[in-house]
Amino acid sequence: MFEDLIPIVNILGTKNLKLPQSNLSSKKITAVDMEETLKQEIREYYSIDYDLIDNN
Repeated sequence: MFEDLIPIVNILGTKNLKLPQSNLSSKKITAVDMEETLKQEIREYYSIDYDLIDNN
């Protein structure tokens, strides 16, 4: 995403541009934290992708 701003930064001459970060989370969610119903929904949603990976 930042790559899109490089031309603007170059034009403005602001080499040390610092952008605010949003949606930061201090807790990392792991598979252990998820309920089985959510895991199953993810498996079903991405089943085609997994089939492609498993069959290559």
